[in-house]
Formats: sequence, C-alpha cells, structure tokens
Amino acid sequence: MQRAPQRPVGRTKGLVLQRECNIVERLGLHTALTPTEFDLLAVLADSEGRVVPRRHLLMLVWGIAEETTTNVLNAHIWSLRRKLGSIGASHALQTVRGVGFALADA
Repeated sequence: MQRAPQRPVGRTKGLVLQRECNIVERLGLHTALTPTEFDLLAVLADSEGRVVPRRHLLMLVWGIAEETTTNVLNAHIWSLRRKLGSIGASHALQTVRGVGFALADA
C-alpha cells in the first residue's frame, strides 16, 4: 500500500490534523484515526474544499491505478464520517455523486 505524502500538524476546515499520532481534533475534542483514514483525510484537506475524484483518492491513498469495483474507498469514507461525528464534524465530508468527495467546513 502506498501512503499519501507526509503531512505535518496542520489546521484546515476547522480541524487540526496531528500526523505523528494520527489524531484529528475539533473544538477541543479529538479522535484517533487509522493511518489510512488519516491519509484519506489529509488528501481531502490538501484539496482546500475542491472535489477530489474517486480515482485520484484511490491512487494517492491505496496506489490503485484504475477504479475497480472495490468498495475500499466507500468503507473508509463511512468509517471516517463515523469518527468525525464523534467530534461533531460528520458533515465535513461531502459526497459529490458520480465524481468524488470534498472536505467542507467542519
């Protein structure tokens, strides 16, 4: 599996991303993410609110060159939304049907 580019501690869309411990924080609440969930969130955060196509996410996070029938992206988005919900930011991940995903203001 190919990891997304390293991302230091950063703030984006109301979230604080802490790379060294795979933690995301919002308004003093935090939740731990898996390395893959963190990479996915970091790629979306780097897009600065623009929609990131599914195929681009699959390439950057998993190293999958072509979109296949894999459900790995949807499963990780679901898990990430659940974890972001624990800090009141579940609405931050937006689905653009037929295109991809974007990170909105948390």
